[in-house]
Amino acid sequence: MPIARPLLALIWLLLVGLTHAQGQQQAIPQTYLKVLDVFVTHLVDLRAHIQSCPASPSPAGTAAGSTSPTAEDDWELARAILIGSLWANGVPAEAVRRIQAVFDRDGAETDCGDDRMTYGVQLVRERGWSWSVKNALTDLGFTVVDKPANAAEWEEIKGILAAERPLQARLFDCVSVADPLNMTFVVSSWSQMLLEAGQTMIAAGLPRDEVVAEIGAADVGRLWTLPEEPDARAELLEPCEADMSWMERFARFQTDTIKIETMRIVGVAP
Repeated sequence: MPIARPLLALIWLLLVGLTHAQGQQQAIPQTYLKVLDVFVTHLVDLRAHIQSCPASPSPAGTAAGSTSPTAEDDWELARAILIGSLWANGVPAEAVRRIQAVFDRDGAETDCGDDRMTYGVQLVRERGWSWSVKNALTDLGFTVVDKPANAAEWEEIKGILAAERPLQARLFDCVSVADPLNMTFVVSSWSQMLLEAGQTMIAAGLPRDEVVAEIGAADVGRLWTLPEEPDARAELLEPCEADMSWMERFARFQTDTIKIETMRIVGVAP
């Protein structure tokens, strides 16, 4: 039987960056975060240099007739890979958002005759922005998220969570008064499902602090409170007996919808 995990335990596990692939807390050296600051700052400045200096070779993907992504598409992919990988590897939220802000700023004014840019220009021309980001992450020992979930996919997942919460709240209510012997299983299996769904979300590069908030809102402690008065419990039982859809939800394992749909959306095989 799955082990029930209270809300605080679920949040702790997600906050430390527990993922399917790793299964343990990542210890991120502060020096590595400073190295990433330096790397991203130079990457942004290098892009500004290429855009400002017509004589600079264009990055990979811009050659005539090329079927590769354009340089701008590859820049956006590089950004998504970097930020998604940092979330998935347990980098603290404030550090991720700081590095994201550096990535999104305008580059420094550039001197088109600056020889220090020559190597970087040549490298991104041959390999592209996303290759440079993946290479840097690999150098530092991070697991790279090649295809991070995007904002639209995150909105779809949050929509599923919002739709599932009231259905599960009713299931808790009805099982607690109509089938209390199964209440322990219903609670523990739901908690385990939330943990696994949250791990999948984080491993797909979704913002860990937002995932924690969404998963926390679906915890049993947020969805269910047993009425203290016997009369109130009896009043709760009547509509449960009149409409047994909660039982069908339980019997058909529809309580796994969040996990199953999350895996589908982010492209993880069941």
